[in-house]
Amino acid sequence: QNILQEIKGKTGLDDLLDLPATHMYKIKVDFNLTGKPARQEALAEAKPDPDPDSLSPAQSVPPLELNADDIAILRLLQDDISGSLEPFAQIAQELDEASVKLDEAAVIARTQALKASGMVRRFGAMVRHQKIGYAHNIMVAWLVPERGGLAERAGAIMAAQTGVSHCYQRPTAPTWPYNLYSMVHGKSEDDCLATVKDIDWALAAACVPHKPPALLRTVKEWKKTSMRYFL
Repeated sequence: QNILQEIKGKTGLDDLLDLPATHMYKIKVDFNLTGKPARQEALAEAKPDPDPDSLSPAQSVPPLELNADDIAILRLLQDDISGSLEPFAQIAQELDEASVKLDEAAVIARTQALKASGMVRRFGAMVRHQKIGYAHNIMVAWLVPERGGLAERAGAIMAAQTGVSHCYQRPTAPTWPYNLYSMVHGKSEDDCLATVKDIDWALAAACVPHKPPALLRTVKEWKKTSMRYFL
């Protein structure tokens, strides 16, 4: 809230939306690099993504109590890790240079515990999607009734689309009525709009009432960095 008030004061904005995610349906993307049309699944039968990344905060495992060794490990894990066959041996060496005496096995064991707790969500290779041809994106804001599990149904349908990388539910505001958000990626504007039409069709086929969505296109990227902890 302090940061939002600072932004509001410095910019003069009188209507700053505070829309925290209340449910996460998806946070991953499957780019089609085969050159063949992606086979569309039966979206009306879509189920929520079982990936652990899709768990809502209420479903997550309670956080661990961090000790000094955990914090030292997390300081290194939040940066890119080595592409060698033994990246955790290198982390152990860096820890030793910082006077933290943990061998490779201890680093791996503690990292596994951090991952099991949900503190470390995942390890993965990052794809620069703009450089492989997916240079277009649209944040699509939807208005879906929340009664009777309709929002959860809609979130599952959106998450089933391969062109959707992120899907969240957020609260509404007096000046902003939308409650579901799907980030759509494509090689062209038409690709993105086709995904939006697929979602629209699937929602209708599943008898999920919804209004025409708001299409929020990225026109300039001001910042895209990971958060930094324990500096």
